[in-house]
Formats: sequence, structure tokens, C-alpha cells
Amino acid sequence: MGAQPLGMGRRVQEGDAMNPEAFTCANCQRVKPFADARHSITHPGTKEECYFCGDCISVANLIAPRLDMVAATAAVKEALSEIPKLARLRDIVVSTPKTRMKEAVEEAERAIALDGVERTYYFRNLGKHGGANLGKGSRVYYVEDGYVRGFGVVEDDEDVLYRDYEECDATGREYGAGWYAYIPADSWQWIRPIPHKGFQGWRYAPAEWREVEIIGGWLDPKP
Repeated sequence: MGAQPLGMGRRVQEGDAMNPEAFTCANCQRVKPFADARHSITHPGTKEECYFCGDCISVANLIAPRLDMVAATAAVKEALSEIPKLARLRDIVVSTPKTRMKEAVEEAERAIALDGVERTYYFRNLGKHGGANLGKGSRVYYVEDGYVRGFGVVEDDEDVLYRDYEECDATGREYGAGWYAYIPADSWQWIRPIPHKGFQGWRYAPAEWREVEIIGGWLDPKP
């Protein structure tokens, strides 16, 4: 008696409900009282329980280890597929010019004022060639007044994109075409200040900054 495709060894359907008293064997396909079920296997594709009767217990014992291996292999493949993407992701550091510090303060004040009303985002124009390997989980550190003061976190891969135009709601300042990184205001963290000169554009941040001491959240005053 050859084994049938898994996925059929389930409780018997009666209309829109499952009959708790009967099941169809995954191997012989016969309907039997549920009390006769001797083994069950979770199908790796459908995640449903596949039941076997006593006559087909030897088939179940043969299939179960193979299904466990299939499920484990699928999990490993999924994890490995994420490695190239994770390896590309980087943190960056940008600088706020002294002439723009007032605007930065206005943006932060507006975000805090809207807390509980709507979620707000900061954004940074990275230029026309600046995808910057940013994605979900990347940090964007900010240099202000000669120090790296804190960072925001990119929440999703889709929050880094190319746009022809953007406008700041807080200041009304307009920005041109380029890559933009959008950072939830509530992701902001103040850190123990790191001395750093201001600069134009953006740079990759040192990996060791991941170990920096966090000393405040987005609702806390600037240290």
C-alpha cells in the first residue's frame, strides 16, 4: 500500500466544522474514529496535523524523521538567505550645520508636541548616489556642535528610497531629488557625546559605536 501525499490525514470536515470524532488517515485515506489515531505529523508546508491510523503506523515512523529534516533545512535556508542582506547594512553619520541648528530644534519640538496625536518622522537627504546600504535597523548618527549627540533608527527597508522632492512640515524647507532616509522621531536615542568634527554629506559610522552608552530617549532634553 503506497503512501498518499501528506496533507489529507486530517479530521473529517462536516460543513463548516471539524468532526472531533473522526479523521482521514494520511496514508490509507480511510475515515476512522479519532480514537484509532496512532500518530500525527505536522506538515512542513501547510502546518496542519496529519494523522495516521494503527495500520499505517510504520509509514508514519518512516516519514516523520524525513519531515523533521525538511522543516529544519527550510529554516536554515531562510536564515542563510538573510545573511547577504544583513552584511550589506551599515550605520551612517551625518552632520547638522550650526546654521541649521535652530531648524533642528524646531523639528524636534514639533515631533514631541505631536506625541500621542500622530507619529512623526525625521528625514535626511543622502544625495543622488546615496542608497548608503541603509535598511531596517540601520542607525543614523548626528553630529551637532562638534559631537555625535545621538541617533535614530531606520524602521523598515522601505523607509530608504529615492524621491524627486521633499518638504519639511516643521520648517517648510524644500529639498530636491535624491535618496532619503526616513527615521521615526520616537526612535531617537541620546548617547554619551563623542567628539567629532562637522562635515558635509554622510559617512559610514564605526562599528564600535554600537557599544556607545545611551543616556536618554526622544522625549528627554538634550544632555
